[in-house]
Amino acid sequence: MKTEWTLKEMSNWTRIDSEVKIPAIQRGLVWKPHQVELLWDSILRQFPIGAFTLSHLHTEGTDIYNLIDGQQRWNAVALGYGTFSHEDCILWFDLKPDDKVWGSSKTTRKYIIRATTKAHPWGYKANDDCTTLNTAQKRAALQEFGVNTGNEYEGTISLTETYPIESGLPIPLCWMIVAGEEHGEDKDGFAKCIMDKIEENKTSRKFKLKQVDEINDGLIVKYNEAFKRLSHYKVPTINILQETIENESEDKGEAGALSDIEILFNRIGTGGTPITQSELMYSAVKAYWPELTEENDRLATLYMPPHTLISLAFQLVLSTTGKGLERAPSVAKIRKLAGDDGIRKAINELYCTDGKGSIMSHILVTVDHWLTNYDKIPKVLRTTIARKSPEVYLLLMIFAKWKEEGQIDPILKEEALFRATAYYLHWMVGDKFGVANSIYKAVANNPLNEWRTIIKRVLLVSCVKGTIIPLLSPEAFRSLFIIEGDKNWRPDGNGRGSMPWWPLWETVSYNEEMLLYAQREYMCKRFPNYDPARQDLWEDKNRPWDFDHIIPQDWIHRRRSWRQAYTDYCKAWKDNNGNMAAIPFWVNRAKSNEANWEEYKENPIGLLADDDISDFDELFNAMLNSDAKQAKCFAEKTFTRMCKIYKEVYALLEPVDFRVGEITFIEKGGIKNRNERMTAIRDILVKEGFTAGIYYLYDNIEYPQNDIDDWTREWMSCGCITENNYYAAFTMVLYQDGSIGDQIEIGLRRLPQNAERSGKVAEGQLQKLRRYETYELYEDNNSWWHICKEISINTDNDIIINELKELAKFASKELQ
Repeated sequence: MKTEWTLKEMSNWTRIDSEVKIPAIQRGLVWKPHQVELLWDSILRQFPIGAFTLSHLHTEGTDIYNLIDGQQRWNAVALGYGTFSHEDCILWFDLKPDDKVWGSSKTTRKYIIRATTKAHPWGYKANDDCTTLNTAQKRAALQEFGVNTGNEYEGTISLTETYPIESGLPIPLCWMIVAGEEHGEDKDGFAKCIMDKIEENKTSRKFKLKQVDEINDGLIVKYNEAFKRLSHYKVPTINILQETIENESEDKGEAGALSDIEILFNRIGTGGTPITQSELMYSAVKAYWPELTEENDRLATLYMPPHTLISLAFQLVLSTTGKGLERAPSVAKIRKLAGDDGIRKAINELYCTDGKGSIMSHILVTVDHWLTNYDKIPKVLRTTIARKSPEVYLLLMIFAKWKEEGQIDPILKEEALFRATAYYLHWMVGDKFGVANSIYKAVANNPLNEWRTIIKRVLLVSCVKGTIIPLLSPEAFRSLFIIEGDKNWRPDGNGRGSMPWWPLWETVSYNEEMLLYAQREYMCKRFPNYDPARQDLWEDKNRPWDFDHIIPQDWIHRRRSWRQAYTDYCKAWKDNNGNMAAIPFWVNRAKSNEANWEEYKENPIGLLADDDISDFDELFNAMLNSDAKQAKCFAEKTFTRMCKIYKEVYALLEPVDFRVGEITFIEKGGIKNRNERMTAIRDILVKEGFTAGIYYLYDNIEYPQNDIDDWTREWMSCGCITENNYYAAFTMVLYQDGSIGDQIEIGLRRLPQNAERSGKVAEGQLQKLRRYETYELYEDNNSWWHICKEISINTDNDIIINELKELAKFASKELQ
């Protein structure tokens, strides 16, 4: 067995004729730039980089090896040799790191190797953590590269057109490596090799070089010794017999348990970047279904991480209308399914490509159209659903597959419904899988023109169970409260924080995705090429925008140790979406905490800017938190913009607003029945001169229904309030299946909005109440009712009205 390998041998492991193979179970590149840079510094200093683990198989005089552990280090070595393409990462060697680099980097390095990546084409700082550059440095880099600094995300920046901006004289590391291996013993030849490559590059323009005319033989020769030694640098390997791997690969455990080979991979990989279960699952898929890898990886670059996509593909195939949606498969299930010919055929048919593309590609294009409304909604929202709410994405994939197979009308007229369903589940639903599963089973085998009602019905039932947040009309949302100028006033004050509409308020206030949606036209115009489907472009630091405080947060926290009169008042609105906007990071950083609203003045519609944005210079200043007039104006304008945001969001979600439209739940009634019945009875009582209202119970307190227009509450009452504080009422309960009960409670009770059931009826009054022999009498303080009885749900409204009127008159006259 071979136990040592040179770096050059390792760099060739990607060749078809290489004796070392990268097995399917291995992952892609997951190391961070600082890990790659420091590894090469270690190699150039002749530090050991640890042993690699290979499996060995000797057949017919040929030694074959599989890389078991060390792939990330191997990736870093291959990057240095330029084995990989230059699309994703280039490693550079700085021939002349200047005093600024050494003086400010606080690095432990001896050699400055720099990485530029697709996410950071300008490179990173030269410290050991590869800190990202600040906005000013990025802007300076773009100017130096000749890229339009107005919006670099409107175009594509090739890594061959950039270099690490914080460097002296960087050249590709692979040039230095090749020169060292070919001319290591000849210093002049070493220098000439580099100078020749620089000259050739002037014609080929393969790499963009910084201040190339300053490079000379002397700068190059000083590194000859380090690169000469690379040809003698060897990496040790630990070899495991392939027979051992194959024996341990057998599934000996119970369903769901890790096999021995997976335990082996987890144990030998503990020193590196931990492998996740989803990555391990994808490795298993690649091992058992290698034919899927190429198409899955190709599609994944367009939409989501590859392990997420392959998981959804298996869930798509395994979901049935009888059993419901399938959950993400485990490694054990992937192994088990590998022997199922029917599943193998189904999954292969999804990925099989022809002249028109694979079925999976058609499904993903359809889902993409629904979620982005044909590129009118930022792609970042589509990718977020795929990553954070895969069950929602799966539901749309099933609908798209049905469309592909002709099970639903190919001339689709319900795209808005599908889009609303997806975003509602993603934003407003706690049990996403449960609700998505209920929708899937409910709409199956029903004509498309009935789906809207069916989906609303499912959402209503989920709302009654308390798993989702109901919507309000934009008008009702705006009327939730009136902002007051009292410095102690807060949005959640006076019990508002415990109201049933508060979760909706909180979500709209701080959900940044809703803000991005409301700004969708601006986002698509400003950042048309930005698509975070790839894992390495997902982190917040790599997005092209910042979330800007329209009124600078420093104005509210100015002199933090000095709490001003309206500091807390303004703080309640500081981070509200109404005071936030997604604008280009270079614009935001230039804006800083100055009175600068030019971006809003230039894009008033796209940024939902205030009508008075041009007058903000006069309306606000840095002493905002000490001025009552300014503080109240800030709160009002923040609330106004928030209402604009909600109006945009509601327009998206309106197709699934189960509070509106014609909905029949079951034969004996439901929310629509309760709405119509209580409204009719209340209106008649008011017309006849009674003080009548409708109330719902929430957190042991009753609230007026007209404050929220919400009919999904479990308990609701309707009746007359007397001048001496009695309530003649009837109640209707809504069960979790969306139906109302068979019985109605009716009687005389305590006032609504009374959390404590106090006010015991005096003995004399009890005697009078006992006259109502058909009612049950409640003498203690533990009931809402004084007297109550049950009547059939089928009782005529006229009978209920007359009963309430009689009870109200009795209470007014007799119970003084």
